[in-house]
Amino acid sequence: MHNIYQDLLKQAQDDSVTPRAIDNCYSKIVEALNVSANFAVPACPKNFYKFWWDHSMDELKQKSVASCNIWRDMGRPCSGPIFDRYRKDRAAYRHEIRNKQRQEKEIDTNELHEALLQKQGKTFGKSWGRKFERSSRLINHVNGVTDHAAIVEHFVSHFSQACTVNTVAGDARLKAVYCDMRANYRGCVIDDSYMFDAELVEKSISKMKRGKAADLMV
Repeated sequence: MHNIYQDLLKQAQDDSVTPRAIDNCYSKIVEALNVSANFAVPACPKNFYKFWWDHSMDELKQKSVASCNIWRDMGRPCSGPIFDRYRKDRAAYRHEIRNKQRQEKEIDTNELHEALLQKQGKTFGKSWGRKFERSSRLINHVNGVTDHAAIVEHFVSHFSQACTVNTVAGDARLKAVYCDMRANYRGCVIDDSYMFDAELVEKSISKMKRGKAADLMV
């Protein structure tokens, strides 16, 4: 992080602003964010958090753990009120887990059924993808080419042709239109509402819910 910070300071002190300098600054900022995320942001595998886990599940788990600890402290008796309480709390906790898991499957099945009845293609596709997730396939060849360098050259050739101008006259005309519109462009007014600090970022992160996809507005 120190080396990244020193490179950004050198870039900030340099008066010349070139596309290469902007790209370099952008790469350093992204690298700093990735390094910070690896050290500070907790990560967990997909589906680690269960959406059906609620306060009642916490209470059942605490009761099961408490009665289990008492049962162990008393020498693990095979009969009596302590053993009966331990088995009852453990059975209630496991029964509720199976019940919640069954409800999860029923919710997905009902969503698929309703989407089919109402002919909602997008909703059906999302429900199907969530229930039957496709395994990612590794693409190791493009147009019959397997060499990585040759594949890169194919991409460069394709997109370089796609991004060239159709005609010189048309390119000059569109550039003139752009320059004419750009001459009177002033942009948006930046006031205090656009400013943010570390406290605002921390407050926003603390309000985020775990186990939720980043692109869902919940």
